[in-house]
Amino acid sequence: MKKQILILVLFVMAALAGVNKSYGQCLDDALHPMAGKLYHYVISAAGGGGTPTYQWIVTTSPNIVATSTFASDLGTGYTIANATTADASITWNPATIASAIAGTAYYVSVRYTATNSEGCVIDNVKSYKINPVNMFQIDLTNVKSDASTLASNNVCTSPVVTATITPATFPAIPTITYDYGTSTMYVKVTAKNFSGSWDMTVVNTLLASIGTGETGSLSWSRTIGSAPTAVVPGTAITIPQIDADPTNSEDIFLTLLVDHNTWEGLGAEAFAFTINGKDQTGLDDVSSTCTADADVVTQTIIERPTITDGTDLGPFIMP
Repeated sequence: MKKQILILVLFVMAALAGVNKSYGQCLDDALHPMAGKLYHYVISAAGGGGTPTYQWIVTTSPNIVATSTFASDLGTGYTIANATTADASITWNPATIASAIAGTAYYVSVRYTATNSEGCVIDNVKSYKINPVNMFQIDLTNVKSDASTLASNNVCTSPVVTATITPATFPAIPTITYDYGTSTMYVKVTAKNFSGSWDMTVVNTLLASIGTGETGSLSWSRTIGSAPTAVVPGTAITIPQIDADPTNSEDIFLTLLVDHNTWEGLGAEAFAFTINGKDQTGLDDVSSTCTADADVVTQTIIERPTITDGTDLGPFIMP
């Protein structure tokens, strides 16, 4: 009985040793490819004779050889370079990766053929199962106007722009009108491990804490201060890719302007930037471990000082 248990334990350990951990660690390799990156599929062959030839294909058919015929190549969704050598290179596009993640089985197969000394053409066929990984990620960072990190995640409220009294002849009461200016917040959005464009949606609760009379406007740009594109919270916008290498990250910047107008702002206002990202095929962005995650940062506008009128003097002029 002990011997049987030991054999069972060894079998389980051997099985676990063969489990690929790419998904858990969010790592890619030729058998677990990401979109847009070049991977090498290399074999070495011995025997069979001279004049060797190689034929590489990608197929969704499990019938790699049927009636002595090598399966057909898909021909779309990827690019095979050096398909007649022992080292084939394949770049997988987003649509193929998404299709495979959705459940379509893809196989990379190679047929090796050689002619022996008797003139016989001898071949052999091997296949790899492809299990792609979605590695598209976005990271959020609160930043200042110079794009450096905002350490405290707090921003100063704007100074009072104007305070204008409308005079009145006694016993009428004068009034005062304030313009409390505009506060600005910046968020850096870093996208990585993607090919093609990607979509960004800022959740529509961004302005939930805005005060009565305040207005907010959101935009994005490649750099802070460059020509902005308006963003409507709750509506997806497409961000074009500018670097064809999917392993290079790209930054864009969100700018939120909060026009205080006549809102005095005697309490702090917190704005949660919650962002959902999707690649061009609709796959959601993932964490560094390739699992679903929440992309959110919060910036808080510091409250304005409260001034209380002196009891011996009477009330201030009011709006």
